[in-house]
Amino acid sequence: MTTTRGRLAWGLIAAALATAFLPGAAQAFRGAGTTRIGPPLQPDPPPSVADMAVGVIDGVRTVHPRGPEVQIDGRWWLVLPGRTQVLRNGVLVDEKALAAGQRVRYLPASKTPGEMALGIVHVL
Repeated sequence: MTTTRGRLAWGLIAAALATAFLPGAAQAFRGAGTTRIGPPLQPDPPPSVADMAVGVIDGVRTVHPRGPEVQIDGRWWLVLPGRTQVLRNGVLVDEKALAAGQRVRYLPASKTPGEMALGIVHVL
């Protein structure tokens, strides 16, 4: 017959072996009532219309190897196929639908200063 002290020793040995050799087992032995460190991860909120800039397409050129480029108010922007969403009346359209003289509402693809790519383009 084993004593309480013997059961406790074997339990501690089993817990030590499990946490050493099984990934994620340390969380199982952590116990209830412990809290997670740090804030919960939440996705970025979707962009609103207020975040978007408004401009006029001055020119379009298709010679760039990564995709077509559009000039909006004097700045050239990449339109990356598969990454840039071009919308007209709320419906996705092909990036070939962009033409000079169109008024657009646009949002850059990223906040990286060197990357001049568009994320969303709404043709107005």
